[in-house]
Amino acid sequence: MRQKRFLIIFLGFLGLVILAVLCSISIKQLNYYLQYPGAGTEPSGTANALVKALQSNNVEVATAMVAKELEPEIRSWLSNHQPVKCQGSLTEASLTSVGSRPVDQDNIAFYSIRIQEPCFTSEYPRRWYCLTVEDIVVEQKEGVWKVTQFGQIIESWNKGPCP
Repeated sequence: MRQKRFLIIFLGFLGLVILAVLCSISIKQLNYYLQYPGAGTEPSGTANALVKALQSNNVEVATAMVAKELEPEIRSWLSNHQPVKCQGSLTEASLTSVGSRPVDQDNIAFYSIRIQEPCFTSEYPRRWYCLTVEDIVVEQKEGVWKVTQFGQIIESWNKGPCP
């Protein structure tokens, strides 16, 4: 009788632990999809997620958006980059496509994406933060959109809106 009671308590506790782990994974995934809509499921969402991840120095998301062969290049760039979070910004950062071509018959899309954000920091008072990733190629392989190529990454602080 005592062993049965112990077993019931143990299994109940184990069930609670498993439930807690599953809930934390679900919350993390929900946050991921809210912060990076369309990442992996749409070509533009994948390109946008890559650029946002570069700005915030999010290695996990940035490497998830690119083909395996690009991961070392992404990790290298991020290792020499500080995350940019503009506090005191009057507006949300604007994420814009500065050039794109629609998805072609081979499920390949092309983008150049820019983040532009007014930023008021002690280091850069009244400046605009600009991050542009040029010539992003996004391909669908096995049902998932991945960045397979990209060109120059240009990061700058300007006295006015990005050029």
